[in-house]
Amino acid sequence: MKMKRFLLIDGNLLLHKSNSIYSRLSTNIKGERILTGIPYGFLRTLIRLNDKYKSCHTCIAFDNSVIPKKLTNNSNTKTASDISPRRLVFPEYKQSRTEMNPDFLVGKFLLDEFLACLPITVAYATRDYEADDVISYITKKCIKQSPCEVVIVSDDKDFNQLICNINNANVFIHKKGDEILDKKAFIKKFGFSPKFFVNYLSLVGDSGDEIPGIRGLGPKRASDLIKKGFDEIETSLDASQMGIYERNKQLIRLSASRNVVASLQHGKLNIDALTQLFRKFHMVSFLRPTEQETIKLIRPINFIEKL
Repeated sequence: MKMKRFLLIDGNLLLHKSNSIYSRLSTNIKGERILTGIPYGFLRTLIRLNDKYKSCHTCIAFDNSVIPKKLTNNSNTKTASDISPRRLVFPEYKQSRTEMNPDFLVGKFLLDEFLACLPITVAYATRDYEADDVISYITKKCIKQSPCEVVIVSDDKDFNQLICNINNANVFIHKKGDEILDKKAFIKKFGFSPKFFVNYLSLVGDSGDEIPGIRGLGPKRASDLIKKGFDEIETSLDASQMGIYERNKQLIRLSASRNVVASLQHGKLNIDALTQLFRKFHMVSFLRPTEQETIKLIRPINFIEKL
């Protein structure tokens, strides 16, 4: 049986990287300056990844904060309390995150015009959850298509919990600088299996997500506790520390439930419309034969049901 390869891209991360690297890239259309850095950088990476991994079934997952307005009417964008489950557990969770500036959103919505012409799956999280949860959900669905290889493109450490090599399904992370973190590399780095990563991160905390760990407990001691087993964790922590540990597990563990997805669209290749966009926004480098051939290799993950 031929092995399928699935490419799951952390869309928000790639948006911010593209904006950072190509923030000054623009073109002039009828006297108006149009910022094109986000779509240019995003598409450049998308094509490079598909060229590297060849004929991938590709999904890009975004947070709800960048969902196009035309999709919000049919999207599950709020809970009854309008507070995410993680905020209910810990109100300070990602509290300092600032709203995106208008130029960033303009760049994202320009990117949407290109993505609509590509044969990929684009998914958005509900307001309750995050793109990380969407990727977790889709990863679980992809594993059932074994034999398969699932490549998660992100630098977010939360995805380490999804790394596995079971039942002819291999899930690994493609990180910055083309670093590959698979199960073997993870064990070499941390000294324990990826299935214990949630427990480890719950002990040390995650500053990126503003989740405080247990004071005085650093990575080495946390790693030692994990290696010795859960009994060692329970006997080493007092009641207050155990409360922090259990709270953090709820914050860090990614959901694999279908209700994390607000919108899911499977695109088809429209080469004529795509060519017009590349010409209109002066991105003619994407019209080179090598680029065009790679674009034709991209496939959506169309076995996942539309919402």
